[in-house]
Amino acid sequence: MELHPDVQVALISGAVTIIVGIVTAIFAYKGAIKGAKTQIEHEKDLSKKQQEEQRAFTEKAIQQFIMREVKYNFLLIIENDFLMSRLEEPFPKQYGHGLKFRRKEFERFKHDLIKSKSELVERILLYYEVCDLLEDGQFLERLSQKEFDKVKEAVSNFHLNDYV
Repeated sequence: MELHPDVQVALISGAVTIIVGIVTAIFAYKGAIKGAKTQIEHEKDLSKKQQEEQRAFTEKAIQQFIMREVKYNFLLIIENDFLMSRLEEPFPKQYGHGLKFRRKEFERFKHDLIKSKSELVERILLYYEVCDLLEDGQFLERLSQKEFDKVKEAVSNFHLNDYV
């Protein structure tokens, strides 16, 4: 049984159409998947960039609040002439200062501050450590030599102009 040539052409055309449709569907599917992945990556990158910008802004704002407090605390130290003269000594001598330092902003933001790793954050943590040492050892002679040296170094390296 032989098929009429028109039927053969129709069958071949139909088969070719089906094959082309399948191949087109496969490539369209792969293209759609690739396009979706590209869009998702772009949106992730954009979101990551926005989060980084927000984090940097928040970090800077927090540091500014805290640095005002650090400046206040170190002015208490620097403006205390007798304490400053005692800090020029090679070892801690008897002196009670009675200073009380502010910690409100530091306590409020310390968890956020600790998340960022920068030289400024390390200095801020050192400054509050010095305040702790001075308050805990209200009498300088109670400080160990290492603690006393840390206080001396931090106070001598504190530059008020950096925080105005």
